Amino acid sequence: MRITYVSFAMSIIWGSFAVVGIHFCRKKPFFIRKLGVRKLLLLYFLSVVRMMVPCEFPFTRAFLPEGFWEGIGKNAYTQEAEAALPLVFSVLALIWAGVSVVLLVRFGRRYMKSMQECLGYKVCEGARCQMVFRKVLNECGGQMEISVRQSRHIRVPMGIGILKKSILLPEGSYSDSELYYILLHEYTHFRNRDLLVKSLVSVFCCIYWWNPAVYLLKEDLPHLLEIQCDLDVTEGMQDRDKADYLRAIVSVLKNAGAKRKEKTFYGAAMLVAGTCVAETVERFRLVSMEPAGKEKSRLLAASWLSALLLLFYLSYAFAAWPGYGAPGKEAGAGFSGEDYPAAEADSFVDIMRNTESTHAYLRGRR
Repeated sequence: MRITYVSFAMSIIWGSFAVVGIHFCRKKPFFIRKLGVRKLLLLYFLSVVRMMVPCEFPFTRAFLPEGFWEGIGKNAYTQEAEAALPLVFSVLALIWAGVSVVLLVRFGRRYMKSMQECLGYKVCEGARCQMVFRKVLNECGGQMEISVRQSRHIRVPMGIGILKKSILLPEGSYSDSELYYILLHEYTHFRNRDLLVKSLVSVFCCIYWWNPAVYLLKEDLPHLLEIQCDLDVTEGMQDRDKADYLRAIVSVLKNAGAKRKEKTFYGAAMLVAGTCVAETVERFRLVSMEPAGKEKSRLLAASWLSALLLLFYLSYAFAAWPGYGAPGKEAGAGFSGEDYPAAEADSFVDIMRNTESTHAYLRGRR
């Protein structure tokens, strides 16, 4: 197992292609209904892993046709280019690392500032709020230490904090039913570790800031997490209870529309992640749908998991190596990194750095 320039490029190509494809599938309600939210989240997870693990394994093989790189090598590969290549990669690596550090520091500072702001809000000590929250903890078997706070600076309820966890409520009046479902929703975010997932994705975006595909992931994630949280909250509920839950969300949306200003809290999980009507309607439809049978769901889940693992394996099984064989090999024969003598090179990058042997081989083919 090793990491080369080619394996790194392939990891970015495969991972980005997967993220873009999932993003457009997520925009179609049909895919969310048929695939399910957990499968889409799993697809995103595998895409992130593919980008974060740019390794080349012994079973990796070339997929480009013979002679694909030959014309490029004859026209573009010179001693001057070889001398400039390490400097170019060094400069790009420094720019990448420098910007990533700046973005990570900025995210950390903003997150800490959000936590300080949150902990400065008053704790809800009212008997009704405490009673409803204890009911939520008892039903969920809660063991986490979470404080419930109120603020006039927010429009929608949200959960915030990975270590010091808090549920923030906008100032206002709530019925017992609304308060119960709001607290249950936010507590479910903590149980699902959604805030940790969102923070890790933000860190991932800070590292791969130059890749436009990661911003599609950051855009889709809040909506998918909200849908999954809705489904977890309403699992096993009767239709009447589901209707009460959806009415609580509608009430939150109405109150949010009456407030214009809102502070930004980094790493928070909101009850309503956005104001898009289509996304809210989709959440309502998914909550109202009848769940599939357990046996059917297990069979589909096993099939999808097998297909995902196969695709994940294939993404590592093939790489854009040059399509001509090593000196002494028959024309048209496939090869792997082991086909080259160890004394010459260990990877495609090492071979291309060996100017004299590469040019001699190309002249021989001509």
